[in-house]
Amino acid sequence: METSPEEFVQNLKNHPDGHELARMIFQVMTEEKFLSLYDALMPLNDGPLDDLLTESQCKILLWNRFIVEPFDKFDKSDRLIFHIKKDVNELYLTSYDDYVKKFKREPNLSGIASILKEKSLAFDYVVNRLRTNLMNRFRDLNDRDAGASRTKNTPK
Repeated sequence: METSPEEFVQNLKNHPDGHELARMIFQVMTEEKFLSLYDALMPLNDGPLDDLLTESQCKILLWNRFIVEPFDKFDKSDRLIFHIKKDVNELYLTSYDDYVKKFKREPNLSGIASILKEKSLAFDYVVNRLRTNLMNRFRDLNDRDAGASRTKNTPK
C-alpha cells in the first residue's frame, strides 16, 4: 500500500536517518514523483523536509538529477529533439536563476519543488505552442494539397 505524500514526508522527517534516506531517495526520484510531493514539501523555504539536506546537497541534486547536460553536448542530428532539449534546459536554468535572485540563496527541497513546478508549467506552455505550430503547418499543407488536387480535377 502506497502512502500519501504527506505521510511519506512525515515518515522521512521522523526517521532517525531521515537526512540520509532523503538524500538517497531524492537522488533517484523522477521529476513526476517529485512534483507529486509538491504540496507536502511546501511552504516554500519553510517546508517540513528543508532541513534534511544542506543547500549544497540540494544544489547537487538539482543539477545532477534534473538539469540536463550543456547545449554543446546535445546530439544535433535530430533538430527537433535538439531544440526541445535546449528549451527544457533553458526553462530549468531560468527557474533556478529566478529562485536564486529572489531568495539570494541556493534552493532547498521545497525550492527544488518550486523550480520543478515552474519549469513544468513553462514546459507545458512550450509543448502546447509547438503542438499548435505543428497542427497549423499540417493544416496548411493539407489545404495546399487539397487545392492542388481540385485544380487537377477541374474540367477544362
